[in-house]
Amino acid sequence: MARLIFALLCLLSPAVYAADPLTLTADTALEWHRDQQKIIARGNVTAIQGESKIQSALMTADYTEGGDKNKFLPKTLRAENDVRISTPDGTAYGDVALYDIGQKNATLTGENLRLESDNFKLEANDRFSYNIQSGNLSAHGRAKLTQTTDKTTNTIEADSLTAHFIKTAGKNRDLEKMTATGNVIITTPTEVITGDQGFYNKQTNQAELRGNVKILRGPNELTGSLASIDLVTNISTLSGGANNKGQVSGVFYPE
Repeated sequence: MARLIFALLCLLSPAVYAADPLTLTADTALEWHRDQQKIIARGNVTAIQGESKIQSALMTADYTEGGDKNKFLPKTLRAENDVRISTPDGTAYGDVALYDIGQKNATLTGENLRLESDNFKLEANDRFSYNIQSGNLSAHGRAKLTQTTDKTTNTIEADSLTAHFIKTAGKNRDLEKMTATGNVIITTPTEVITGDQGFYNKQTNQAELRGNVKILRGPNELTGSLASIDLVTNISTLSGGANNKGQVSGVFYPE
Protein backbone atom coordinates (compact mmCIF):
# COMPACT_ATOMS: atom_id res chain seq x y z
CA MET A 1 0.00 0.00 0.00
CA ALA A 2 2.73 2.46 0.90
CA ARG A 3 4.41 2.34 -2.51
CA LEU A 4 1.32 3.67 -4.25
CA ILE A 5 1.92 7.08 -2.67
CA PHE A 6 5.65 6.36 -2.21
CA ALA A 7 5.93 6.31 -6.02
CA LEU A 8 5.81 10.11 -5.93
CA LEU A 9 8.93 10.14 -3.80
CA CYS A 10 10.68 7.49 -5.89
CA LEU A 11 10.19 9.49 -9.07
CA LEU A 12 12.23 12.41 -7.75
CA SER A 13 14.28 11.01 -4.86
CA PRO A 14 18.00 11.81 -5.13
CA ALA A 15 18.70 8.37 -3.67
CA VAL A 16 17.41 6.61 -6.79
CA TYR A 17 17.85 9.39 -9.35
CA ALA A 18 21.35 8.34 -10.41
CA ALA A 19 20.39 4.70 -10.93
CA ASP A 20 16.96 5.22 -12.47
CA PRO A 21 16.57 8.27 -14.74
CA LEU A 22 13.19 9.97 -14.91
CA THR A 23 11.44 9.73 -18.29
CA LEU A 24 8.74 12.32 -18.95
CA THR A 25 6.50 12.20 -22.04
CA ALA A 26 3.50 14.30 -23.11
CA ASP A 27 1.22 14.41 -26.15
CA THR A 28 0.84 18.20 -26.30
CA ALA A 29 3.93 20.00 -24.96
CA LEU A 30 6.93 20.02 -22.65
CA GLU A 31 7.65 23.56 -21.46
CA TRP A 32 10.94 24.51 -19.79
CA HIS A 33 10.56 27.80 -17.88
CA ARG A 34 14.20 28.55 -17.07
CA ASP A 35 13.59 31.84 -15.29
CA GLN A 36 10.96 30.28 -13.06
CA GLN A 37 12.92 27.01 -12.73
CA LYS A 38 9.89 25.02 -13.70
CA ILE A 39 9.03 22.24 -16.16
CA ILE A 40 5.42 21.86 -17.32
CA ALA A 41 4.15 18.84 -19.28
CA ARG A 42 0.72 18.95 -20.93
CA GLY A 43 -1.52 16.36 -22.52
CA ASN A 44 -1.58 12.69 -21.51
CA VAL A 45 1.57 13.07 -19.42
CA THR A 46 3.50 10.03 -18.21
CA ALA A 47 6.43 10.10 -15.76
CA ILE A 48 8.32 6.82 -15.35
CA GLN A 49 11.21 5.90 -13.08
CA GLY A 50 12.04 2.28 -12.44
CA GLU A 51 8.81 0.36 -11.77
CA SER A 52 6.88 3.49 -10.74
CA LYS A 53 4.67 5.44 -13.13
CA ILE A 54 2.53 8.57 -12.76
CA GLN A 55 -0.02 9.55 -15.41
CA SER A 56 -2.09 12.75 -15.59
CA ALA A 57 -3.29 15.44 -18.00
CA LEU A 58 -0.94 18.07 -16.54
CA MET A 59 2.31 17.78 -14.59
CA THR A 60 4.48 20.54 -13.10
CA ALA A 61 7.94 20.13 -11.55
CA ASP A 62 9.67 22.95 -9.64
CA TYR A 63 13.43 22.64 -9.24
CA THR A 64 16.64 24.41 -8.24
CA GLU A 65 20.00 24.11 -9.99
CA GLY A 66 23.07 22.42 -8.59
CA GLY A 67 26.45 24.08 -8.25
CA ASP A 68 27.54 23.26 -11.81
CA LYS A 69 24.09 24.22 -13.19
CA ASN A 70 23.90 20.86 -14.96
CA LYS A 71 22.04 19.17 -12.12
CA PHE A 72 18.34 19.54 -11.45
CA LEU A 73 17.40 19.43 -7.78
CA PRO A 74 13.61 18.99 -7.74
CA LYS A 75 11.52 20.65 -5.03
CA THR A 76 7.94 19.66 -5.84
CA LEU A 77 6.03 17.59 -8.35
CA ARG A 78 2.35 18.27 -9.00
CA ALA A 79 0.16 16.05 -11.19
CA GLU A 80 -3.36 17.20 -12.05
CA ASN A 81 -6.49 15.81 -13.71
CA ASP A 82 -7.14 12.07 -13.94
CA VAL A 83 -4.09 11.17 -11.86
CA ARG A 84 -3.02 7.52 -11.79
CA ILE A 85 -0.02 6.29 -9.78
CA SER A 86 1.06 2.74 -10.62
CA THR A 87 3.58 0.40 -8.98
CA PRO A 88 3.88 -3.40 -8.84
CA ASP A 89 1.87 -3.23 -5.59
CA GLY A 90 -1.20 -1.60 -7.13
CA THR A 91 -2.67 1.66 -8.37
CA ALA A 92 -3.77 4.95 -6.78
CA TYR A 93 -6.38 7.23 -8.35
CA GLY A 94 -7.22 10.89 -7.73
CA ASP A 95 -7.47 14.38 -9.22
CA VAL A 96 -4.32 15.99 -7.80
CA ALA A 97 -1.06 14.46 -6.53
CA LEU A 98 1.52 16.70 -4.86
CA TYR A 99 4.95 15.68 -3.58
CA ASP A 100 7.03 18.07 -1.46
CA ILE A 101 10.71 17.05 -1.55
CA GLY A 102 11.71 19.10 1.52
CA GLN A 103 8.94 17.75 3.72
CA LYS A 104 9.15 14.30 2.10
CA ASN A 105 5.38 14.27 2.05
CA ALA A 106 3.03 13.19 -0.75
CA THR A 107 -0.66 14.08 -0.88
CA LEU A 108 -3.36 12.73 -3.20
CA THR A 109 -6.78 14.41 -3.36
CA GLY A 110 -9.88 14.40 -5.56
CA GLU A 111 -13.12 12.65 -6.39
CA ASN A 112 -13.35 8.85 -6.30
CA LEU A 113 -10.11 8.79 -4.34
CA ARG A 114 -8.79 5.26 -3.89
CA LEU A 115 -5.81 2.90 -3.63
CA GLU A 116 -6.24 -0.58 -5.10
CA SER A 117 -4.21 -3.78 -5.09
CA ASP A 118 -4.93 -7.49 -5.48
CA ASN A 119 -6.30 -7.96 -1.95
CA PHE A 120 -7.28 -4.53 -0.63
CA LYS A 121 -8.92 -1.25 -1.52
CA LEU A 122 -8.60 1.99 0.46
CA GLU A 123 -11.09 4.77 -0.20
CA ALA A 124 -11.50 8.29 1.23
CA ASN A 125 -13.55 11.41 0.53
CA ASP A 126 -10.89 14.01 1.38
CA ARG A 127 -7.22 13.06 0.93
CA PHE A 128 -4.40 10.56 1.30
CA SER A 129 -1.09 11.72 2.79
CA TYR A 130 2.15 9.75 3.02
CA ASN A 131 5.37 10.79 4.77
CA ILE A 132 8.49 8.81 3.92
CA GLN A 133 10.37 9.71 7.11
CA SER A 134 7.66 8.61 9.55
CA GLY A 135 6.31 5.83 7.35
CA ASN A 136 2.76 7.03 8.05
CA LEU A 137 -0.05 6.92 5.52
CA SER A 138 -3.29 8.69 6.49
CA ALA A 139 -6.70 8.71 4.81
CA HIS A 140 -9.19 11.41 5.74
CA GLY A 141 -12.86 11.91 5.00
CA ARG A 142 -14.81 8.78 5.90
CA ALA A 143 -12.00 6.43 4.97
CA LYS A 144 -12.71 2.77 4.27
CA LEU A 145 -10.30 -0.15 3.96
CA THR A 146 -11.61 -3.34 2.35
CA GLN A 147 -9.40 -6.41 2.71
CA THR A 148 -10.23 -9.53 0.72
CA THR A 149 -8.73 -12.99 1.08
CA ASP A 150 -9.65 -16.34 -0.45
CA LYS A 151 -12.21 -16.97 2.27
CA THR A 152 -13.39 -13.66 3.71
CA THR A 153 -13.87 -9.94 3.18
CA ASN A 154 -13.34 -7.57 6.12
CA THR A 155 -13.77 -3.80 6.17
CA ILE A 156 -12.65 -1.02 8.52
CA GLU A 157 -14.38 2.35 8.16
CA ALA A 158 -13.79 5.57 10.13
CA ASP A 159 -13.59 9.35 9.86
CA SER A 160 -9.83 8.90 9.45
CA LEU A 161 -7.42 5.98 9.12
CA THR A 162 -3.69 6.17 9.85
CA ALA A 163 -1.38 3.32 8.85
CA HIS A 164 2.26 2.87 9.89
CA PHE A 165 4.68 1.09 7.57
CA ILE A 166 8.01 -0.51 8.39
CA LYS A 167 10.95 -1.17 6.06
CA THR A 168 11.39 -4.67 4.70
CA ALA A 169 13.97 -6.22 2.41
CA GLY A 170 14.96 -4.04 -0.51
CA LYS A 171 13.09 -0.75 -1.02
CA ASN A 172 9.71 -2.09 0.07
CA ARG A 173 7.68 -1.16 3.12
CA ASP A 174 5.03 -3.30 4.77
CA LEU A 175 2.00 -2.38 6.84
CA GLU A 176 2.63 -2.80 10.57
CA LYS A 177 -0.43 -1.28 12.26
CA MET A 178 -3.42 0.95 11.66
CA THR A 179 -5.44 3.35 13.82
CA ALA A 180 -9.05 4.29 13.08
CA THR A 181 -10.54 7.41 14.67
CA GLY A 182 -14.14 8.57 14.80
CA ASN A 183 -17.30 6.53 14.19
CA VAL A 184 -15.39 3.31 13.62
CA ILE A 185 -17.15 0.38 11.95
CA ILE A 186 -15.53 -3.03 11.49
CA THR A 187 -17.48 -5.50 9.39
CA THR A 188 -16.63 -9.20 9.23
CA PRO A 189 -18.57 -12.02 7.54
CA THR A 190 -20.46 -12.64 10.81
CA GLU A 191 -20.44 -9.39 12.81
CA VAL A 192 -20.57 -5.61 12.73
CA ILE A 193 -18.56 -3.92 15.50
CA THR A 194 -18.73 -0.17 16.16
CA GLY A 195 -16.84 2.15 18.51
CA ASP A 196 -15.09 5.49 18.94
CA GLN A 197 -11.53 4.38 18.17
CA GLY A 198 -9.99 1.28 16.63
CA PHE A 199 -6.57 -0.34 16.34
CA TYR A 200 -5.38 -3.03 13.93
CA ASN A 201 -2.16 -5.08 14.01
CA LYS A 202 -1.39 -6.70 10.66
CA GLN A 203 1.20 -9.10 12.05
CA THR A 204 -1.35 -10.75 14.36
CA ASN A 205 -4.46 -9.81 12.35
CA GLN A 206 -6.02 -8.59 15.59
CA ALA A 207 -8.26 -5.54 15.97
CA GLU A 208 -9.40 -3.64 19.04
CA LEU A 209 -12.20 -1.11 19.50
CA ARG A 210 -12.57 1.31 22.40
CA GLY A 211 -15.39 3.54 23.58
CA ASN A 212 -19.15 2.96 23.15
CA VAL A 213 -18.53 -0.45 21.65
CA LYS A 214 -21.33 -2.49 20.12
CA ILE A 215 -21.12 -5.93 18.57
CA LEU A 216 -24.03 -6.87 16.32
CA ARG A 217 -24.55 -10.41 15.10
CA GLY A 218 -27.90 -10.69 13.40
CA PRO A 219 -30.48 -9.36 15.88
CA ASN A 220 -28.18 -10.07 18.85
CA GLU A 221 -26.38 -7.12 20.42
CA LEU A 222 -23.50 -6.82 22.91
CA THR A 223 -22.39 -3.49 24.42
CA GLY A 224 -19.32 -2.54 26.44
CA SER A 225 -16.25 -0.32 26.48
CA LEU A 226 -13.59 -2.54 24.88
CA ALA A 227 -13.75 -5.18 22.15
CA SER A 228 -10.96 -7.44 20.90
CA ILE A 229 -11.50 -9.03 17.49
CA ASP A 230 -9.52 -11.91 16.04
CA LEU A 231 -9.91 -11.50 12.26
CA VAL A 232 -8.44 -14.98 11.70
CA THR A 233 -10.91 -16.92 13.83
CA ASN A 234 -13.69 -14.27 13.74
CA ILE A 235 -13.94 -14.48 17.54
CA SER A 236 -14.74 -11.26 19.41
CA THR A 237 -14.28 -10.62 23.13
CA LEU A 238 -16.11 -7.77 24.87
CA SER A 239 -15.21 -6.24 28.25
CA GLY A 240 -16.12 -3.23 30.36
CA GLY A 241 -12.78 -1.52 29.70
CA ALA A 242 -9.36 -1.42 31.37
CA ASN A 243 -8.83 -4.11 34.02
CA ASN A 244 -12.26 -5.50 33.06
CA LYS A 245 -13.96 -2.79 35.11
CA GLY A 246 -17.37 -1.65 33.95
CA GLN A 247 -20.49 -3.39 32.84
CA VAL A 248 -21.02 -5.50 29.75
CA SER A 249 -24.53 -6.23 28.51
CA GLY A 250 -26.08 -8.40 25.84
CA VAL A 251 -29.46 -8.90 24.22
CA PHE A 252 -29.99 -12.27 22.55
CA TYR A 253 -32.89 -13.52 20.46
CA PRO A 254 -33.63 -17.28 20.38
CA GLU A 255 -34.35 -18.82 17.01
